[in-house]
Amino acid sequence: MKSILYLMMADKKLILQVIDPSHANWVLGGIFLDLRRSSTFFVSEPVVIPQSWRILLPRRAFSNFRAISAHNFLLFSSITPLVNYLRFFKIKPSRRLLLFFTHLTDDFSRIEIEALNSTDVIFVMSESIKNQLSKFTDTKIIVALSAIEPDRFQARATSGSKIVWVGTPALRKRPEMLISLATLNPDLEFKLLGKGWETSKFWREICQLTNLEYAEVSGPLTSADFNGCDIFLSTSTLEGGPMPLMESLAAGLIPIVTDTGFCRDFIEICGLPQELILNDFSRFRSLVDNVRQDPRLPIDRDTIRKYSFEVLANMIANSK
Repeated sequence: MKSILYLMMADKKLILQVIDPSHANWVLGGIFLDLRRSSTFFVSEPVVIPQSWRILLPRRAFSNFRAISAHNFLLFSSITPLVNYLRFFKIKPSRRLLLFFTHLTDDFSRIEIEALNSTDVIFVMSESIKNQLSKFTDTKIIVALSAIEPDRFQARATSGSKIVWVGTPALRKRPEMLISLATLNPDLEFKLLGKGWETSKFWREICQLTNLEYAEVSGPLTSADFNGCDIFLSTSTLEGGPMPLMESLAAGLIPIVTDTGFCRDFIEICGLPQELILNDFSRFRSLVDNVRQDPRLPIDRDTIRKYSFEVLANMIANSK
């Protein structure tokens, strides 16, 4: 009864976030949560569209189905919930479909291309992704370089000489490269901010490295998480972001990153040297020594702190 009453009073001008079940505790789940907290443009809670409604409790499935039917503006967390939406709902001229797209792993299927072309606006996190998507769709694509919560980065991280790597042991992030770099450079100190490493195949090697500190991440990152660090390292082969690049820049660190996601975008925006984009890790040690002596580094943190969730929320709302 409560959910039905809510739907009757629903403000159709608000944007309803639609996510895949796997996104609730994923990076995008955190981004969508911060978007809701930072503005009044969104419905207070997202809804889930699974591939089959049977995986949800009947009451929740009914509530989610009705909520989607009651709103005119829908923002999807990826192409997966969008495809599932099109399986269950008819496209209405009055309904605007917005898609937040992070990264492309393979070529799209016919169904996914049809889904892309059914949207009104697609938000991507880098110019490179925009260029890739434009080959598959004529839908309007807006580069929205994601965001941080500035209040979490009011202070600079305390100084230190640790190299921080952030993420899960997903293979696309190349955790084996982190382990190799720490092994080959025993005089360098590393810090791993992550989640779920204790059950990974890499855990034994992590524990054997005396120059690698592990810290479990339990919530949104702040400047304090980067205390004692001066360099942020990303070894990934595929990223939508990486979000920790923005967060580490806001904390005052120097990035050394692979050419993935929006890394190149932010290197250029922040006026950083192009050599910080590293795909040949045989140069890693010399690059670390060089950047620590470079008087141009690190950057002014305010450059990155302008990319707030409030600004991103306004961009999304104004596009609808």
